[in-house]
This record gives sequence, C-alpha cells and structure tokens, in this order.
Amino acid sequence: MPVLTLTVFSLVGLGVFAALSAALYSSLPRSFLESAERHGRFHGLNRDEPVVGGTPAEVMPEASLSGQTA
Repeated sequence: MPVLTLTVFSLVGLGVFAALSAALYSSLPRSFLESAERHGRFHGLNRDEPVVGGTPAEVMPEASLSGQTA
C-alpha cells in the first residue's frame, strides 16, 4: 500500500473517530455532565473550593488505606 494512501486512510479514520467522540459528548444530558463534575477525581483538592458532599483527602480514615501499596 502506498504511503500516501495509508496516510489518507489514517487521517480520515482519526477524523471519523474524533467526530463520533464529539457527537457522543454533545449528546450527553447536562445533568449527567454536572453530576460527573461534582463527583470528579479532583473534587475537594482546591482549598478555596467548598466540599459539597465528599470528604477531603487529609481527613480520610487510615483504616480505608490498609492493604494499599504505593
């Protein structure tokens, strides 16, 4: 297969993948996105931001960390 054909197919494939991802993201309901933002991975790490319903990392009980390795 010539390099130009392979490059064109790759670029078209990446474009289709990006378009499908954008379409899926735009079709999600706003409530789902707001819920994901409230319960995100970095929720509560900013000291100025109030914790809405979670527990800050420095207050986690040590018992929940037992058995974990670094």
